Amino acid sequence: MKQLRASFLGIAFSIVAWAAAIAQTPAQTVVTGQYVVTPSGFTPSPLSNTYDVVVRIKAPAVAVPVGAPFSFIVTSYSVPNISLQNRSGYTPDSKEKVDVPLANQTFIAGQTLNVLLKFTNPARSRFTYKYRIEAVNPDIGVPVEYTQNPLEVSFDQFPVNPETGRPIVLKLGDFQFEYDATRRDRDTAMAACQDWVASCFNPAVRTLDDCARSAPQCKTATPWLETGTCCPSNCYSQYRAKRLLGTAARYAFTTTYLLENACMP
Repeated sequence: MKQLRASFLGIAFSIVAWAAAIAQTPAQTVVTGQYVVTPSGFTPSPLSNTYDVVVRIKAPAVAVPVGAPFSFIVTSYSVPNISLQNRSGYTPDSKEKVDVPLANQTFIAGQTLNVLLKFTNPARSRFTYKYRIEAVNPDIGVPVEYTQNPLEVSFDQFPVNPETGRPIVLKLGDFQFEYDATRRDRDTAMAACQDWVASCFNPAVRTLDDCARSAPQCKTATPWLETGTCCPSNCYSQYRAKRLLGTAARYAFTTTYLLENACMP
């Protein structure tokens, strides 16, 4: 009984160790869209009896830096019985992959990678393949410390609406815009979030990626009722998703924070 119990304990320990190893494996993200991918034609290789392709992957100026493992994954073939002879292994969804070594464990804008694919093709069929690229990119930018200076604007020079007591900041025909310091709603909360990220941005010190990542996070679904300026986590998630697809930082910020406003509850 003691021996049997020891065996069960050994199995349990192995399972725990395996789970811990899995938990420490960096999660990969699909980053295909931010690269320029140029495959060569198929070249027969008599020595390995394969059809070889060299895939050139270039990271343009807008590419977000990523880390290893960097994997080129073949997701499907146009005909059966094709496989990758030089695969590194399989993805969780059972797709063949080639893990590509990265200099300094990172792949940044301006760099280029060449990936060799060696396809076995017993029937010598004409075929095509589809792919995706995955890499580790847990976040973009880096956390930064930034304290926003309070906006000090004097409205003494503006006319006052006698009915509301509020300054009229703009008048267009029959329409006029008044400043209401007491108003707190979705629009004012979004404007405060926009202003925090925009004022944090300093090309020499803090990037838009840094600022979007570091903005104070809202704690509730009603940010306009919270004390101080905050940004919903969904704003950063949408901004980050655009950046991972290769969208330039300024355009990602403009669409996410200024035009769409969909990230605010």
